[in-house]
Amino acid sequence: MSAATQMIGGALSLLVAGALMGESLPTHVSSKALWSLVYLIVVGSLGGYTAYNWLLRNTPAPLAMSYAYVNPAIAVLLGVAFGAEALYPSTMGATVLIVAGVALLVTAKRPRPA
Repeated sequence: MSAATQMIGGALSLLVAGALMGESLPTHVSSKALWSLVYLIVVGSLGGYTAYNWLLRNTPAPLAMSYAYVNPAIAVLLGVAFGAEALYPSTMGATVLIVAGVALLVTAKRPRPA
């Protein structure tokens, strides 16, 4: 319930911010946009949280939390591969730093409890 509350709060905040900035809702939504939304709901939210809950039950918490860093990097690569998005040097550098940080986290030796 906590995650749902955060997502609803974030959505409402963005709705208010968009209205204050003069953004408007489109009068026509394409079928491609609707299918993209369905994909994000099913794969992004339901699939992502299911995988995260599995990770929390089966791996140490720091490793489970690494999904939050890896997912954006995967999304960028999928966008380049399937969405014809541009990949800029700054994005490549940031992605390398993210993956390197997660690799350090995963391979770090943990102190044993006394």
